[in-house]
Formats: sequence, structure tokens, C-alpha cells
Amino acid sequence: MYSEFVDREIETNNILKIINECKLNTAIITTSRTGIGKSVLSKKIMKNISDDFICFCIDTKPSNNNVNSFEGEYIRLLFNSLYEFYNPTDKKDMNFPKMSFKYFINHHCKKSTKKDIRNQQLNEIIASCTNKIGLVFVIICFFIKRMFGLDYYDFKKYTTDNTTQILSICSKYIEFILKSGCHFLCIDNFQNIDNLSFRYIQELMCNTLLKKNVFLFEYTLTEAENLERVIKIRDSLSCTGSNIVIYKLENMSPEYAYKAIYTRYPTISTMKEEIIEYYKYNACGNIRKIEDYVLCNVSDDKKTNFDPAIENISTLSNESKLLLSILSLHNGQISIDTIYNIFELSRDKFSHDIEYCLNETCKKYKMIIIKNNYLEFKHASILDAWKSYSINYPMHSYIAYRNLESYYSEVLKSKTKDMSFVLQILLELYLEFEPIKIYPLVSDIKSLVYSTISPQKAWTFMHGFINTLGNKINMFVSLLYQMIDWCCDFDLIYEAKYILDMIERDSEFEKNMRYNFCLCKINYLLGNYDVVISTAINNLEKAISEEEFLYYNLFLIIAYRSSNQYSKMQDIVDILSKDKKYNNCVVYGFFLRLAEVYRNKESSIKSIEDSIAFFEKNKLNYQMAKSYISLSYIYALNGKLDKATESIMQAKKVFGNDCTYSYMIKVNKACIMMLEGCVNSTVFNLLDSAENLVENDFNRLAIINNKIICCIEGINSQQRSYLTHRASELLMRVNDKHMHAIVNYNLYLLNREHEPDKAQKYYKTAESNHEHCKTLSIRLGKSKPDATSTFLLSKPWHVCFLSCWEMDYIIPQSESK
Repeated sequence: MYSEFVDREIETNNILKIINECKLNTAIITTSRTGIGKSVLSKKIMKNISDDFICFCIDTKPSNNNVNSFEGEYIRLLFNSLYEFYNPTDKKDMNFPKMSFKYFINHHCKKSTKKDIRNQQLNEIIASCTNKIGLVFVIICFFIKRMFGLDYYDFKKYTTDNTTQILSICSKYIEFILKSGCHFLCIDNFQNIDNLSFRYIQELMCNTLLKKNVFLFEYTLTEAENLERVIKIRDSLSCTGSNIVIYKLENMSPEYAYKAIYTRYPTISTMKEEIIEYYKYNACGNIRKIEDYVLCNVSDDKKTNFDPAIENISTLSNESKLLLSILSLHNGQISIDTIYNIFELSRDKFSHDIEYCLNETCKKYKMIIIKNNYLEFKHASILDAWKSYSINYPMHSYIAYRNLESYYSEVLKSKTKDMSFVLQILLELYLEFEPIKIYPLVSDIKSLVYSTISPQKAWTFMHGFINTLGNKINMFVSLLYQMIDWCCDFDLIYEAKYILDMIERDSEFEKNMRYNFCLCKINYLLGNYDVVISTAINNLEKAISEEEFLYYNLFLIIAYRSSNQYSKMQDIVDILSKDKKYNNCVVYGFFLRLAEVYRNKESSIKSIEDSIAFFEKNKLNYQMAKSYISLSYIYALNGKLDKATESIMQAKKVFGNDCTYSYMIKVNKACIMMLEGCVNSTVFNLLDSAENLVENDFNRLAIINNKIICCIEGINSQQRSYLTHRASELLMRVNDKHMHAIVNYNLYLLNREHEPDKAQKYYKTAESNHEHCKTLSIRLGKSKPDATSTFLLSKPWHVCFLSCWEMDYIIPQSESK
């Protein structure tokens, strides 16, 4: 905004002093309300920082409270900034050839990562080629390039695609760059960072701790917000071992505020007193408002609470107002190509005046800027001003909604662009204007969670739709049951309970099998085992089919197991095992797979093998693959690691290209390798890859537990504090006592040398939960050894496999409504 820097010498010197004195990675979180001057301060720091640092400024979408970032957006922007610098288009500008992405892929990528990249590219080639001769030719060319070391990687996709695998590789490249020397990374609008990017940044700071990189995060506080969330972010980043500082920015002095504007607009010297008066009594420290005030030419009408940005907006043409509205509904940023496409679909005058709109909003009033072929608001405060203006004049927003909805509906039909991005835009629009239209997109929301949005955001869309149902709820009960299943998958248990309570309260239905299953499932995940047991027992006699009867007994088995009522569990197992009439039920395969719960770890192998044969016979391949995962788990616990690996590969083969349970395969494969004594970076990378695919806290905790084992064995040992912190957070949200026993014991092993007092607390917690984990109970001398424990006790720690038995069921078509 300014041609020279004014004021902020004290803040600049203080932050530079912090940077110079630190011997580790450092993060400074500058906080203030909007328009106070965080970005100007950042530029001043970059101008004065030591030449030892290579500086990058990562610009995000201009919004003060945006919740629409896709998962991984900030790490994508960070990668693109580094990629652009270290991989110039003109090879003559290549100052760091060994820092290029190509060099990283060829010389620093793990073999397993290269293999994944190669397989993915081959799959894409095969999928895109319809001609067999052409396909053979392309594949031959691919392998010739690989054989002679020629480029065969599609590097361009790494700057655009946002799959979890690609973002993971992008993060590894960023880590490679940050380990090469001192970097200064400034990221604005940190208040909007998505969950995945935040976790990646935590790991980057942890893994490059000794390299003295500096992260400057600009955090904009809302009017009603205090520092509570900023302090939580600081605490989360502190566990990386880095030095974390919160620096609260105060208002600039009136004299310097005037000088800041004067450097931009030298002709305003006669307006000094009015500008300073406005700054003192109206602008509340916001320098942007003074610039807007100047652009308004000092209004003679001294209105109370006069806002010059809104005044400027009111003088715009209707076409320009519509442009601002489209930009606002598009999260503050839109490509110029998209704007032209939207105008072509429009039937109003707007489509003919785009050049005038750009001239008026960009040059005359300086509200938007054009950057890298994108239009965006010049500053988040202008977006806030537009939203305030549009409350009283909503017509432009409604017209903009219609234009955007029309354009993206056509794009969705054509399937020519990133569908996840298009879906998210439409969902955001519908949520604000017509939530009932979310209904046909509900089936797509689940897939979005694995690509672009968080589970909480998915719930926001679903909740918006649910709230529009009113007295139509009876028409959507079946869909609401599906939403409950999805919420449980995403660990949104209380949200699932909200839907079930609404069904019970507002719909005319009878409590059928579907309702009771959801009730049991939710309460099991909440740890309310008594509710599960009472519900199942009360409905056993009412069961109208053998399948339903068997399902209720399965709920009883897992609830009794989780509440340590083993004798009652065994009574049910004995009855079901002897009565042959259940053998032909589809559900019977689940009972056979559950053997790992109700039988000892040796005798359950035969039963799970029978479940595989059962599902294969009934052509339930998906369930057969899940039984292979369970079988692999049992083989591994018994020390039959070759067979465990074979079973995992069988599951992978059956799943094919379906990645739904690939995280289970990766985690269990990592567990098998650890039990084989191969605790290395390959194991850690498998766990990293799996973690990017899970949303359930239980699964996350299992992965973190296995990372803790790697850390105990010396792999990424600098993550000790970070992993301890994450495990402790997850333990507060996971009810499973077996997991509490295992994880706390491993935390004891991890911390006993560095923090013995803290470690002892973990030991006591593990000991208090020992009865929920037989192997731990034997290790602590609380129980007698058995055959299975002999192998597991040969290791000092406890691995966490992921199995496939909990809460899995098939709803018969007759009961699906």
C-alpha cells in the first residue's frame, strides 16, 4: 500500500531482536484488528532482516473470518511460493539447481514415495487411454524415459492438485527446502488456516527445529475476539520445540498515520487536520479507513459512525456493485477467466461493462486488485465493508448468487474442472441462499471430506439443509439415517445424536431396526455401554428376523467386551455358535469376524478365515477384504508376520482402486514392519500417509501411538514433545480404555529419560487401565502369561493395529427406510 515505511521502528527492532537471539526455529504471531498495519510491519521486518535469510511472503485470500479454505490450502500456497522461486521458468535464472523440485524427487524422495508417484501416473495413463495400441506406446515411452533417467514425472500437477498424496509430497519438499538454510516465511490471515495445513506446519517446524527458520504469522482479531484462540495456537506450536511469541500490535500514532497516507497521496497536505481528527475519532486505528476517507475527498456531511469504505461503495455503478458481490460470494478471490464466463451467461447490462467495472473498482477506488490472473479484494476490510453494505442492499447479492449458481451448475454438469472445488462453491452458495438445494449434493459431501473440507465444515452444510426441512422431515428420514452413519465415520458423534434426537422428536416414525442400530452405534461411540446393552436386550424379543436378532447380539458382544463383562459375552457366543439356524444369515459373516473379540488370539484365526470364505460365497467382496484385514491383525499378534503381510496384500488386491480403507492397510503394514524389527523412516512415512486419510479420533490416536514407537526407537526423535502433546489431546476425546492403557504406557517409555516425573504419571494411568489390555496386564505382572503374549512381550512397546469389526453392518433393503 505504501511507497515507504513509517513508524513501527520499536516493533520492528523488538521482533528483529527476537529473531537474532534465537538458535532454533521461531514463530512470531502478530495480532491486531483489521487495518492496523500487520502487513506493513511484516514488509519492514523483511526489508531489515539479515541477508542470511531467504524471504517469502505467502498471500492468502483477503478475509478476516473466512471458514471456506479447503483442507491443505495454506500448505499449497506455501509450496507454490517456494516452487516458483527454486524452479524458475527460465532455466537461466536457476540459482539453486540442487534445490529444484526435480532434483528433490530424483535424489531425496524415499523409494516408497517414488513408487507411489510412478504407480499413480501409470494408473492415470491407463485411465486416460482408450486405444490399446496408443496405450502400449505411451507405457513403453514411460518406461524408456524412466530407464534413461529422463523426466517422466508430471511436475505441473504438484502446483495445482490437492489430493492428500500430492500435498504430502509438497510438504516433504518444503521440509527439504527449510532444512537447507535460513528462511523467513510470512503468512497472512493465519486466523483462517485449515486443520491439515496447521498440522503440516507443526511438523515442518518440528522436523527443521535446528535450522533457525522464522515463521511470521499475521492474525487478524475480530471486534469481539480476545487472544484466547491465539494462545491456544501458540501452545500447539510450542510443542514443536520452537520459540513461539505473540506480538500484539497497537494503533499507530496519529502523526505517523497521517505520514503513512501522505507518502501515498502527497496532494493531501491541506487536509492534515481533518485526516488526523478522523483517525482519532472514527478510524479506530485502521489505516485503510484513512485512505478510503481521502478517496471520499473528505465528506462535508459529518455523519455519526461514518464509514468511508461504505461511502465509496455507495458511489459505484450497479455493475461494479455486482462485481463486488460476486467476489464476496466467491470467498474474496476469483479468476478473471471465470468472471468473463459468468458475464457471458448473464443477461443483464453487466456483461457489457466489465472493462468499466474493473477500471472503477481497481483504479478509481482501489477496492480490488488483479494478481496472477485473479481478481481479489485489496484488503479484507473492504470485504467487511461490502458485507455491511449488502445487509441494507441485498439485491446485488441475490443477483450475484443467481449468476454464480448458474455458472457452476453448468460446470458441474460438464465435469471439466475440479469437481471438489465446484461442489464446495455451490454448497457455500446454497447454505446462504437456498439450503434445500443442498439435498441433491448430500451424497457428495462425504467425498469432499477426504479432499477439500474438514468434517466440521461438512456438518455445517448438512446442518444447513436439515434446518430447512421443517414439517417435511418424514420425507427425508432415510437420508438422515445415512447422515448419522457419516457423522459417526467422521467422529461427529454429538452431531449424529442431534440428528437422531430430531428424528425422534419431529418425525412420525416407529422405532424400527434402523433407528435402534443408530441409537446403539452412537451410544457405543460415546462410551454409554449400558444404553447399548439395554436397547439391544429390550429389542431382542421384538426382532422380526433372524438377521435383526443376530445384529442385536453382536451389539451386546462388543458392549459386554468394552465394559469387561466377559462371562455375559461368552454366554451369547456359546448360544450363537451352537444354533445352526443363523449360519445362512448375511450377518453371520460379521459374527465369525468378531472372533478376535470373543476368542483368544490363536483360536480366532480359523473363525476369521471362515468369515472370508462366507463373504466370498455370498459375493460380498468388500466385507471379504475387511475380514482379510482382521485376519492380518490376528496373524501378526501371534507372530506369524509373513502370513500377516500376505493377508494385508490380499485385502489391498480385493479393494483395488477403492481407497476407503487404504489407511488401515498402511497402518497395519507399518505395525507388521515394526514387529519384524524394521522401525525406520519407511514405517513413519506409511503412518504419515495414513494420517492424512483419517478423520476419526480413535484412528488418529492409533497412528500417533505408532509414531510414538518410531520416536522411542530413534526415528524423528525431535517430535517427542509434539507427539506427546497430540496423543494427550486425542486421549481426552477417545473413550476406549484399551487405547488409554496402550498409549499411556508408550508415552511413559517415550518420556522416562527426558521427563521422569511426567513419565511416571503416564505409567500410573496405564496401570489403572491394565485390565482393558491383557498384554499390558501381563507385562505389569497383573495377569498370567498366555501363548499370544509371549511374542508381543518380546517388544518393549505396544503397537496399535486397526481392525474392521466395530459397528459394521449391512442394512437389509426392507429395513432401510
